[in-house]
Amino acid sequence: MRIHRLIAAAGALQMGLTAPAVNAQTSTAPARANLSPADTGTPISSAQAFKLSRGLFLNGQAGGADVHVSVPYGVAHIDLRAKVDWKGHVGQADLVVTYRDGSPTKRSTVFWSSSTVLVTLDGLEPAMKASGRAGVHFVAHRLDPNTTTLDRVLSFVSHLASDRGENPVTLRQSGVRWLGAKTRDGVTGDVYEGAKQTRYWLEPASNRLLRVEAHLQGTAAVAVFDITRPGPRTITAPALAEIVKLEDIPDGYARLNPK
Repeated sequence: MRIHRLIAAAGALQMGLTAPAVNAQTSTAPARANLSPADTGTPISSAQAFKLSRGLFLNGQAGGADVHVSVPYGVAHIDLRAKVDWKGHVGQADLVVTYRDGSPTKRSTVFWSSSTVLVTLDGLEPAMKASGRAGVHFVAHRLDPNTTTLDRVLSFVSHLASDRGENPVTLRQSGVRWLGAKTRDGVTGDVYEGAKQTRYWLEPASNRLLRVEAHLQGTAAVAVFDITRPGPRTITAPALAEIVKLEDIPDGYARLNPK
């Protein structure tokens, strides 16, 4: 995904929490610090446009990375810690959803590709064993960024890399602005802002993309994507015997994940 498409995806990150999260009120977890809206910055120079144009490309060259996603969203705080193989178009993550009203914290293991998401679900293994299929731990569904929070975030993570650089001239023409050198939450970088207040943190020495802050459509929430330890990743997906398709257990899934 090029930077312009990433900006568009940020605007599409309208959070649609699945049923367990909607039952809560607001999140207890603190929001990650993000830049003030007052930071209007200055138009980028040709040199700055060139640096920004390489941010996603350098991730693509690295092949993979660790990505930490933090989403403070009204009813819940979503924390996703992933390792991503951008060359293989797959990823693996630990997902934690915390609720402000004291509802039990939800923890899941997630695997995903460009087309499919696998998620653990509490109670799935005994329920499947009772129906004659022991050892099933994951529910599979088609990845659709127009549906759930998880799918939107995973799609965004998958597109934090590109196989080619952006056109610097196009970046300048699109109105991207430089907000200066900043330090937040232990991350120091040169910060740029594109459309929809999507912000990109680049490491000054290498121009590697360190962080993206994406405002969520229709809310004041900001999803923060921190990218660390660039390099190849090996993702080993669960065996087919451990997976059941969502469409094969609609009633069982509804009971385990009630609305």
